[in-house]
Amino acid sequence: MRRCPRELSGSPSPFRRLPLTVLVALAILVAPAILIALETGPVAAAADSSPWLDANGAPLPFASEDELLEFLQTAPVVEQKRVETGINHLLKVTLERDGVRLRGAFRTVDVEFPSRHESRLSRNHFRDSYKYEVIAYRLSRLLGLDRVPPTVLRTFHGESGSLQLWIENAQTEAAVIERVSAAGLSAPHRTQKQAMHVFDHLIYNFDRHQGNLLFDPNGRLWYIDHTRAFRRLPDLMKDTPLVTCDRALLERLRQVSDEEIRVAAGGLLGWMELDSLLKRRQRVVARLDQLIADNGSELVTFDLDDITRQARDLSQDSADPTT
Repeated sequence: MRRCPRELSGSPSPFRRLPLTVLVALAILVAPAILIALETGPVAAAADSSPWLDANGAPLPFASEDELLEFLQTAPVVEQKRVETGINHLLKVTLERDGVRLRGAFRTVDVEFPSRHESRLSRNHFRDSYKYEVIAYRLSRLLGLDRVPPTVLRTFHGESGSLQLWIENAQTEAAVIERVSAAGLSAPHRTQKQAMHVFDHLIYNFDRHQGNLLFDPNGRLWYIDHTRAFRRLPDLMKDTPLVTCDRALLERLRQVSDEEIRVAAGGLLGWMELDSLLKRRQRVVARLDQLIADNGSELVTFDLDDITRQARDLSQDSADPTT
């Protein structure tokens, strides 16, 4: 098994500097995953294998994810509507073929903002691009995370962009917060976000907010809107927590090769963005490995599949999948 060097070796553990009350809170956060594993045992992955819905909210008929991607790339667009919320005003489109009808988000933004004090080739330059949506999806799939909706490159009305499957009947976290207090959000809701934080560190998604993470009717968390990710910065973000991780995601981060990541990027990243991505992967793994060495795996890791099943079970008993 390939392991990256531990970046924090010899330095004080972040957990050792935390007060006891914070450590207890972290234990409460990951405890549901441990309890579910003990009570239910292994559950077949097929139970959560088809989360994609058509325009009417019914499961899509595709036998594989690749079939869905092919449909997104080639099916005719029969309806379109501009979404006025957000900065880039994406286009919500409806695709239909052979009786299958689904909706998607079409984004075309592709602009660069070089630093005021450095050249265009600066590592600190800023880019807002639809291409990053595609890379975020490919990386999520490569890592077995499957939390970014299926996304493809596509040209529509002569304009290049990304087309992402629309998550039907989903709610943004902002919409949920309007109805329940932050303290009332469920443990599965909070724990699913921990895996998201790991992914955001990997891709340097500094623009995560309550409007671009979605909960579907089964309480499953989806990550959207990554056009401002993949900065030319090899360090991890300072304002996003990195204290726990899904076990399977961490194992995949350890094992995935640089070449596999390059293939997933598919030439859509510049060399500086790609180099920074590869270095952040090493640092994410090093940080989590150090936390495990200092505090134990049970406190630092959890089983995201079990947490997602718990969220689904809660959604069957509540009109709000996050309470």
